[in-house]
Amino acid sequence: MLVILILSIVFAIFTPKVSTFFDFGVKNKLKVEYALINSAIKNQEFQANLLQNSFNLTKFDSAKIDTKDEELFKYILENPFKSTTTKDKEVGKWAKMASSDYIFFTKNSIVKFSLKNNSFECISPEEICKELE
Repeated sequence: MLVILILSIVFAIFTPKVSTFFDFGVKNKLKVEYALINSAIKNQEFQANLLQNSFNLTKFDSAKIDTKDEELFKYILENPFKSTTTKDKEVGKWAKMASSDYIFFTKNSIVKFSLKNNSFECISPEEICKELE
C-alpha cells in the first residue's frame, strides 16, 4: 500500500513535467520544419535568380485538402511531410486547408500558415507566431 502511495505521488509530480516536455518537443519540431520550408523557398528563389528567371511560387504541392497521408510541400522539399486531417488532429503533423493554407497541430493549439508573395507566413495570433522566431 505504501508503494502505491509513493508511486502515486511521484506520478502526480512528474506527469505535468513530462507532458510539457513532449509539447516542447512538438513545438521544436514545428520550428525546424517551418525553417526548413522557408529555407527551401529561399533556395528555389536563389536558383531562379541565378538563372535570371522570374520566381513566383503559387503552391507547394498537389495534395488534396484535409486528406490523410498526402505528401505536403512536395514541390519544394526532398522529403515531403505526410498530412493529417482536421478530424484526426495528429499532434506534430500538418494538414492542408486550402491551396496555399496549412495548419500544424501541437498538443494544445493549432498554428495556421499561408503562402503569400513567395513567403510562407504564420497567420496565427502574434504571440503564437513569435514562438517560431
